[in-house]
This record gives sequence, C-alpha cells and structure tokens, in this order.
Amino acid sequence: SSSATLAPTHGVSPQDISLYSVKGDFKCKDGSQSIPAALINDDYCDCPDGSDEPGTSACHNSLFFCPNKGHKSIQIFSSRINDGVCDCCDGSDEYDGIIKCGNTCLEMGASIRKELIRKIEMHEQGLLKRPEYLQKATSYKEGITKRKDELEALIADAAKQVEEKNVLKEELQQKVDAEEDARREEEEKKRLEEEAKLAAEEKAAADAAPENVKPADDDIGAAEAEQAAPVQQEEDLPPLPDSPHDEIRQPSEDDLPYVDDEGYAYEEGAAQEPEPESEASKSLRAIQDEIRPIEDEKRKHENELKLAKEVLEYDFGPDQAYMGLYDKCFTQNVQQYTYEICLFRKSTQKDGGSSQNLGGWGHWNTEGRPYSVMHYTNGGGCWNGPSRSTKVTLICGEDEFVVGVQEPSRCVYEMEFMTPLACSQEEADALRQELQAMGI
Repeated sequence: SSSATLAPTHGVSPQDISLYSVKGDFKCKDGSQSIPAALINDDYCDCPDGSDEPGTSACHNSLFFCPNKGHKSIQIFSSRINDGVCDCCDGSDEYDGIIKCGNTCLEMGASIRKELIRKIEMHEQGLLKRPEYLQKATSYKEGITKRKDELEALIADAAKQVEEKNVLKEELQQKVDAEEDARREEEEKKRLEEEAKLAAEEKAAADAAPENVKPADDDIGAAEAEQAAPVQQEEDLPPLPDSPHDEIRQPSEDDLPYVDDEGYAYEEGAAQEPEPESEASKSLRAIQDEIRPIEDEKRKHENELKLAKEVLEYDFGPDQAYMGLYDKCFTQNVQQYTYEICLFRKSTQKDGGSSQNLGGWGHWNTEGRPYSVMHYTNGGGCWNGPSRSTKVTLICGEDEFVVGVQEPSRCVYEMEFMTPLACSQEEADALRQELQAMGI
C-alpha cells in the first residue's frame, strides 16, 4: 500500500492517538505551526519536528510506533520504515510489500509473558502473607510498649532506692568525717603535748649544766672551757680507713625512719597497729555496697529503655508491617566471608574470628518506590576511605533470605534481600498492565 492510503494514526503511539484524530488542522507537537489534517502521513515533512509523518520515512526525526501485540511495543526512527529490514516483530514497519515480514511477536514474547505472569503471582502470594507480618508487628509493638512501661517503673523504683540510701549515706559520711576530725584533733593534741614535754626536758637539762661553763663568745668563759675540755690523745682517735672501700658510709633510705602520710615517723620494721574501724565507717561501707548494684541495674534498664523508645519511633512502613522483621538476622557466604544483615539493626562482615561493622540502621530510600531500599550507615572506617555502608534492596518473594552480596565500590556494599513484605498491590497492577499492553 502507498502512503496516500495510510490512516492519520498509523505509526502513532496509544498515548498520542487523540492528537492525530482531528478533522480540522493538526498542530505540530513542537507547537511551531498548524497544518491541515489531510497532510498527516502524506509522505512529505511539513512539521520541523517531523510529528506530521509518524507512519512514513519522510522526516528523519520522526518516530514510528510498533504495536508488537504479544510482545513489547517499541518505537523506532521513521527512517527505518520500508527499508527492507523487519524492525518490528509484527512486521508493521514494512507495509509497502518490498519484503514480507512474518509476525514473530508471540514467539518472541513468550518468555517475557511467562516472567511477567510469574512476578504477578509472586506479588499476589506475598500479599496473602502480609496479614501474618501485621499480626507479628502488632504483638511485637505491644510487647515493646509493655516492656518500656516496666523499665520506666523499674528505673523510678531504683532511683527512689538510691535517693533514700544516699540520704543515709550522707548522714553516715558526716558522722565518719566528724570522727576523723576528732581523731586528727586528738593526735594533734598529743603531738603538741609531746613537743611541750620534750622542750621542758631540754630546758631542765640546760638548767642542770655546770655554772662555770659560759658561752663561747665570752673570752673568759672560752678560756675556762678550753681548760676544762679534756685533750683527746692520739691513741683515742678513731682509726682511718685502710682503703677507699672502707670509707665512712652515708646513711641510706633504709636507715631512715618511715614517715606516713600524716607526717608521723616509725622505725623500720616497727609494727603499726591499724586504726579500729568505727561502726559508722562500717555502716557507710555497707550502704555503698548496697547502692552500687542498684545503680548498675538502673543504668542497664536505662540503656534498654533508650533502645525500646528508639524502636518505637522507627519507620516500619505505612502499616508498620516491617516491625515483624525487626532484629531478624540472615547470612550469606561469599568466598571466605560471611555477610550478616540484622534488619533495622546492623550489617556485618565476618572472616573467621574477626568481624567488621558494615553500618547500622540509617534510613529508607528517598527516591524510587517507597520502602524498597534500606540504608545502613556509619560502619567501620576504611583505610584512607569512607565509613563502610550497606544498601539493601528488597525484592518480592515468598521466603526470606539474602539473595546476593557485592561490593561495587570500595567499602560500599550492596545486598538483595527477598521478603513477602516487598510484594505490593501497586507493583502487581503495574505488571498486569504491562502484560495487557502486550495484547494478551
């Protein structure tokens, strides 16, 4: 057939049919001008954008739509129309009879249709399991909420116990401090008395000295003292050391008395009687021992409460169904490594006894289909590189497992995780429309 017999809509995609189904003038798609509708597909290029010739090869920049019923529809450049090559599987691009193209669309599209049907069924099967996850999520949320209330009560009770015991502890501390002050005052009193006694003895000894011994600065006294002082004979002198090794030894630290923190001296080896512990000191130590485990337990409860509150604030999807997967862990072995993903918690790489943090729960994807990609961030640092992170893409399936793991760039990991929760009615509808567009 010739171009003169072509319908205005020949080679037009379904979404543009209304633009070409006109009886008056046709407006070029680029808006540059309008032409009579009779000039559409007349094998002459009138519009600068080639939009008036979708079904002929007159315009180098126009596009031809291949319906390809039974397979995927495509668009080709109009210059390939009637060029003796079958570009459309339904043969619609070679209509002038130069070459006869058979319709191979059903055969070519069989595998695609089969895959589309499989995916539609998988989404529908996954959707049937969603109520189970919703029930798990509801029970889990109730459990966390109940535990949160219990923890808040336990923390309040522990705080009250610590507060009460701290009041008693403060009273005992004041008593112990008072006893210590009294002990120090008593020791200081004894020290002063000892010093006074020693001073009195020295004075008494000085008073008992001979009256004819006068101070050395007195010429007469000095002379008398010189006469009174016995002359030491040579044989009375101490012997000189025979060798340098026999020199007179200087006192070492071992010869010095031990001085404690309070400044009191004790002879080496002298037994020091420990101060007897008062009842107040014993009671203070006992209540400190009571407070310590209560505070430890309180801190443990506070950490658990913090996590519980964080989990309750997590985004588990519009219906909270993903809460049913919280902290469930799955592994995949790749070469010598074992990769583990604990959902909404962390991603880990294990190699023998060592473990590497590949990121903690961060956020959902902000682009593409909502709730389809999980991001785990701020993992262990890379040498001269970024912190490790993991991107987990969720795919629809009837079971739960890690499909694959790869490291497309340094310290950036990607996983595919299959779960029924990734199945959606929207995706099933889109696949069904794609199948319908194939004409089946």
